[in-house]
Amino acid sequence: SQIGKQTSYLAVHDNKLPGETRLAIITDEPGRAPVYESIAWPDTNPPVDAEAISALPGEDNSFVVVSSSGKLFHIKLDQTTKTVSVLRVFSFPNIAQGNNYEGLSFQKINGNLISVWAHRGQDNDPAIVYWGIFNQATYSFSSTGSDSIKTPWPTAGIRHIADLKLNQQGILYIVSSSDMGDDGPFQ
Repeated sequence: SQIGKQTSYLAVHDNKLPGETRLAIITDEPGRAPVYESIAWPDTNPPVDAEAISALPGEDNSFVVVSSSGKLFHIKLDQTTKTVSVLRVFSFPNIAQGNNYEGLSFQKINGNLISVWAHRGQDNDPAIVYWGIFNQATYSFSSTGSDSIKTPWPTAGIRHIADLKLNQQGILYIVSSSDMGDDGPFQ
C-alpha cells in the first residue's frame, strides 16, 4: 500500500464506431474518487473492438493494444499532454478464421520478450492460448505455440479467457467471465 500515492492506469474500451473513445487514463489517489480522462486516438484508423493492452517491458510509456481481430497497435503515451502516437500497426501470426482475441501480455523472461495472447472461446468453443517470442525490431513472433482451455463452470455464457497476464516468473494468470449478452449480467 502506498499511502498518499497517486496511481494511473491506461485502459482500453472495446468500442467499434468512429468517434467513440478507445483509450482512457484512470487516476486513483487514496481518499479521493478516481478520475477518468478519455484520450483521443491520434489518427482516423482506431482499433475496432480494442480488447486488451499490455506494456512493453523496458520501454517507458510504450504499450500494445489488441483488437478482437488480432490487429495490434504499438503506441507511445505522452503523460504530460495525455496523448498517444501510433508507432506501428501489425498482426498476430497465423490468425485463424473466427478467432476473437482477448487478452495480451508481454514479459521479459530470461532475456526474451515473451508474448501471450488468446482467442477467448465461448461455451462449447474452447479458448486457445497462444505464445511466442516477440522481436520488436521486426514486429514478428517466433517459437510460437498454442493450447486450448475450457473452464468447467459455468456452462453457458462463458468466455473461457477474458484477459490474461504473464508475470516475471513465467506464471500465467487467466480471467474468465460469464455474461448472457452485451447488457449482462456479468460475472
